[in-house]
Amino acid sequence: MARKLTHPTIRRGLYAAPDAWDDPGGQASSYGCPAIRHQVLQIIEEILGDPQPACTDAQERLRRLVAGNPGRPERALLLHLMSGRSQPSG
Repeated sequence: MARKLTHPTIRRGLYAAPDAWDDPGGQASSYGCPAIRHQVLQIIEEILGDPQPACTDAQERLRRLVAGNPGRPERALLLHLMSGRSQPSG
């Protein structure tokens, strides 16, 4: 059974719910598989829902990326993960 995504970022509409994805820019995503999109949203929800204060900067960065890529959560997550590669671990 699929887990319902409930994080406030999803409810505020920064990116579309899994059954409402569209392509506002007219360019189809290369990640068109609904199962992958749902997994991406689950990962985003887990990151945004982490209560640890150490995650605040990463959460804010991800929120900005999601807002800047409406309807394309895969791209937002990819950019988020890529930006973490240049961040010092600690």
